[in-house]
Amino acid sequence: MSVNFIQILAALRSVLDTGVNYFKMTREQAANLYEQYAWDKSDLATKDITRYQSAPAVVTSYMIGQETFIKLRQLAEKELGPKFSIKEFHYQILRQGELPLKYMEEHISRFIKCKKDPSGLGCQEILS
Repeated sequence: MSVNFIQILAALRSVLDTGVNYFKMTREQAANLYEQYAWDKSDLATKDITRYQSAPAVVTSYMIGQETFIKLRQLAEKELGPKFSIKEFHYQILRQGELPLKYMEEHISRFIKCKKDPSGLGCQEILS
């Protein structure tokens, strides 16, 4: 799959998530959108539509999370400059497990502060 196709699917899925669950879009209308914009008549459309009907806001939640992670990475890159390590950033994100995004933002802010000054309170634990 090309990057453009993946972006089209992401946008289409966002429209379908809110359309099906909030605007009462029918399955037929949703399938027509898949056919029109993703050029897909396969069972992928049917499976996606069923998933969005079963789990409202799943796509919206995913997109908000994705945007937050991008923002946090950009912040860490900017603040840390040459000290930034994508491997270490990913480790900091993954070691937190599943938690509200507000807490993730706070953790990454503390991580940045500790990378700049490892002698700070709690930094030994964060950087270990």
